[in-house]
Amino acid sequence: MSPDKICYMAYQCNIRLIIFSFTGNEQKPKKSLELFSFGRFKIGLSTALREQTIQNLGSLFEYPGALMDEIRNAKNSALLMTMHMEERGQIQPADISPLLTALKDLRLHGVASDVEDQFNEHLRITDPLRRVEDTLRDTAAQELELLADIPIDEEGAPDQGTRRKGGHSEAGNVVKFEGDHNLIFQNCDVQLTGGAPHDLSVLPGVVQSQHPALLEGKMAAFIEELKETCHTLYDKIQPIPYIKEKLYSVDKVFIEVGIEHCDSRGSWKTLSSYRGIFSVAKANSRIQVIEGDPGYGKSTLALQLVYDWCNEVSDSPFCKPDILIFLNLRQLGGITSVIDAIEQFLLPRDSSVKRLDVEQLLNNRDIRILVIFDAYDEYPDQDIEDNFVTQILEEKMLRHVDVLLTTRSSCIPPACGSRTGRIRITGFDEGAREQYVRKAVTGDDEEVQRILEQLNTNPILRDICQAPLFSVMYAHVAHEEEEFHNVRSVTGFFEYMIDCFHSHAQNKVSGGKREQLQMFADNHRKLDKLAFDSLTGAHQQLLWDKKVLIKKFGAEFYRLYTDIGILVEEEVIKRSRGAKRAQSIQYQTEVHFYHKLFCEWFAACHLAKRVTSFQALFRDFCKRVNPYDLQFVYRFACGIHPAAAKRIIKLVQKKPDGDKFAVLCALEQEENTEDVLSTLRDLVSRDVYIRENDTRLLQRTTVQLLELASQKEVMYNRNDQSLCFIGTSGLMDVSKQKTTLRSI
Repeated sequence: MSPDKICYMAYQCNIRLIIFSFTGNEQKPKKSLELFSFGRFKIGLSTALREQTIQNLGSLFEYPGALMDEIRNAKNSALLMTMHMEERGQIQPADISPLLTALKDLRLHGVASDVEDQFNEHLRITDPLRRVEDTLRDTAAQELELLADIPIDEEGAPDQGTRRKGGHSEAGNVVKFEGDHNLIFQNCDVQLTGGAPHDLSVLPGVVQSQHPALLEGKMAAFIEELKETCHTLYDKIQPIPYIKEKLYSVDKVFIEVGIEHCDSRGSWKTLSSYRGIFSVAKANSRIQVIEGDPGYGKSTLALQLVYDWCNEVSDSPFCKPDILIFLNLRQLGGITSVIDAIEQFLLPRDSSVKRLDVEQLLNNRDIRILVIFDAYDEYPDQDIEDNFVTQILEEKMLRHVDVLLTTRSSCIPPACGSRTGRIRITGFDEGAREQYVRKAVTGDDEEVQRILEQLNTNPILRDICQAPLFSVMYAHVAHEEEEFHNVRSVTGFFEYMIDCFHSHAQNKVSGGKREQLQMFADNHRKLDKLAFDSLTGAHQQLLWDKKVLIKKFGAEFYRLYTDIGILVEEEVIKRSRGAKRAQSIQYQTEVHFYHKLFCEWFAACHLAKRVTSFQALFRDFCKRVNPYDLQFVYRFACGIHPAAAKRIIKLVQKKPDGDKFAVLCALEQEENTEDVLSTLRDLVSRDVYIRENDTRLLQRTTVQLLELASQKEVMYNRNDQSLCFIGTSGLMDVSKQKTTLRSI
């Protein structure tokens, strides 16, 4: 047993360590040296793997089709293949026999020989380290003088017994105690002669300290494994779902969005860059919320922060934390602790970092830690009382850890109090849109101008593309299409986008297959209901097991919607608590929508078809779902079905600030302008307020309505009527006895 185990067990058992020294020229045994050597081997291995070899190995190892597509389209497919082989145990620091056997089965004897030579070099480097560990193990067992406080009852179980004095033993790692009990250091258990092994974590008075040299080695290994996982997250950005042959690293597509922070007086002030987020943090505040409307780039910003940390970007404050934990809350339904989440989603199957190591690192106040919780609005357990995310936000645990949480503006966690810092994303301006087109779409000046002019000549499209998600989709589709469809609503834009996805798939086939794909494009009732139920149930569910969906939809339908990218496969590790680590691991393919807005689109299709015939269902939906939480479900439904729009608008108007939202819903009806004007006249017949603390959506909606009223020359003439702007300086009244709003 290695000396780090002896030292660790001594602390865990409340045993005072009198002598434990590294003397002479002996090296401190660190896992990081072995990991470094194996990492160098993996890089060498990736250079030996050719494209056809990767495909053949994937088939032999029975990798899922979606995973092979991801590997094939990766910027460095060989390196990604190497990482997946490591996750599945086909290569390990001490054994690569499964890979060598596979290469020989493929008759690639030359490649197998080269790989084996590289691995032997790795073993040559690490063998001296193991010899040092063996020497230190024997030496430490002889030099340890122990004084133990391990209460033991008559049956050998923990009890409030008497102190037993320890002495040396010839048995190496066994120390004999008075009372004829033996304490054996074995894995992470204490074995008492005549008794069962006892898990140290349940013994009273467990000490969480550890030898500094050992802690440093554990942290180095933990950080390396975190960075490997994070690399797979930020290095496969897919700007538009059906274009799978182009995957980007986040830094290649990230553009600075408009960003504001809320100061101590509650006023929103502009930030010049996301890198100023920490500099404007409130005093004594360790929690920051990044909020924004749907599609405004919250998750992309979060991944850019992860990129900065992994790559130690020198001018970014996000390279400063020692450890960064990135967790997508959409995945964490049923997960009851942050340790479970880290084990399941961030550590590889053969991780050298144990659960107790992670717990010690997270609880060490000398380590700077940043936890990023992404997409709180998609968190399935947000309504479960005292979930672990809420406990962290309420500072019931991990009080020393910095936290960044992203969410929609309409879904700020109740646990975030007045001390919580707030950052708000305001979207793309014209400069940001042009910068994205040049950076990620085309560098041709004429093509850039064509794409932007086509956008700027359509005011509605220009407003829609303030949302980065829509702007990005528009830019890529407009680059492929000679003429972009003249959309006049968000519904029209989204419908056109989905049509493009289906056309892309149909252009690859012909005959009966093409007709089948068109049938699936037109008839998606089961998908609609799945989306609706997932958003409106007691708890949001935005992840499904692949096998369940294939059984529900049929294999052909499922394949189409994953091929065009509306549904996205994601392979995750499932660990069962209670079983041994090696036995508790299973791979599972989970499926989610490309973006939550796509889920809202299909849910709206279901709602629109049932509003007129199932009024009770719709009334129940309106009672349970705040329009601003799922605004696009309402808006899309109004644009899809004119008859549904009348009922939706009528019920929405009864909500607080519902009159403005009702007009926004009415604007989705491209053909029914009279209904829009009627709703607009009703709105401007009363006082109109624009409040500084309103959501960006509500502010923008109000301005958009006033612009529309100006264009249509809608008049209001009540004597007591006001148009009021409410900000930190008070209320400004700009009312007139008779006013016609006109464009400026």
